[in-house]
Amino acid sequence: MQFAQSPEFIPYARAHSIADRNLLVVDSPYPRGLNLTHLYSDRVPKEVRANTSTETVLNWLALDTSAITQLGGVPQYVTCNHWDIDGFLAVWAAMHPRIALKHRPELIAAAHLGDFREFDPATDYGIWALKVCSLLNHVERSTFCLPFGDLEDATVEHEIAVRKFEYFLPRFAQWLEKIDHYRLMWEDEYHQVLSNIEQLRKPGAIEEIPEFDLSIVRSELPLHYYASFNLARGGLIVSVVERAQYIEAEYKYETSVGRLDRQHDERIDLTAVAEQLNETELSHDVRWVFDRLNEGGPILRPEHRGKRLTREDRYQSLRYRIEKSPETTISVETVVQKLKGALEQSRRVAVMR
Repeated sequence: MQFAQSPEFIPYARAHSIADRNLLVVDSPYPRGLNLTHLYSDRVPKEVRANTSTETVLNWLALDTSAITQLGGVPQYVTCNHWDIDGFLAVWAAMHPRIALKHRPELIAAAHLGDFREFDPATDYGIWALKVCSLLNHVERSTFCLPFGDLEDATVEHEIAVRKFEYFLPRFAQWLEKIDHYRLMWEDEYHQVLSNIEQLRKPGAIEEIPEFDLSIVRSELPLHYYASFNLARGGLIVSVVERAQYIEAEYKYETSVGRLDRQHDERIDLTAVAEQLNETELSHDVRWVFDRLNEGGPILRPEHRGKRLTREDRYQSLRYRIEKSPETTISVETVVQKLKGALEQSRRVAVMR
């Protein structure tokens, strides 16, 4: 298409005041306007749907002018109700169509890594994605705070996001074009991820149990989720950090929003498993918990009794959580056995329905 105009970013709180034909909402379903999101709202045009919202926007930008016109033309404004890598890149791409399409493969790879924690380290696009995601993570932490660290109430996330969009949007084009000039902003996380991937390629580091859509990842020290989720195939990942005597089970984000290129078993509530583990746990300081099922990546994990992790704590890396979590007396074999039992029971109930 010809880009005579491109949308202007507005805060999500203003979306209700914008006419349908002038409103583009990305990475978040909205009852009005043009929706370009991977959350599979019925409002997303079928011809542009993709695994990430960024790729959905890029597919829309790549349509010819007549197809764009049939979908209502180019809206005057674009918004998103949160800031994360995919949401940010989707907004930025809509605002900068020419340069976005020029870097289409890199942007798709970065959005995929940001949301699904997967990239291909054997490709230039994958390596670029790791650099840019590491840079964005660094800037968010250093300029603002850890993800969700500025939220006392998650319902005002879109208000916090406005400040991040206003900071990142005018700076990203330079990072995009000259990522290696900003090495100091991405190299620590970048090298950690690649090192962790090499550790996980060793025999026995990952055990796949495909009949339960389950992966067990074992390591001496906590690994970066860009490494463990990149190599583990299951929808439910059991991370075992042997030196810390720590075990947790986390659902991948994609088990909530879905993917077009891969299917996973439906999530189940693991609260009953947490209760079973509490009956088995010998440490009086440990209480097993499971997050709400509709969280982005709900985790079954041990916590200090009476000291629940905050939302900020839960959404950080495994290394961060371990520093705030107790050792468990329960073996990984017991945890996996309880998980298998719950998953099998869920399947039996589903068959009977």
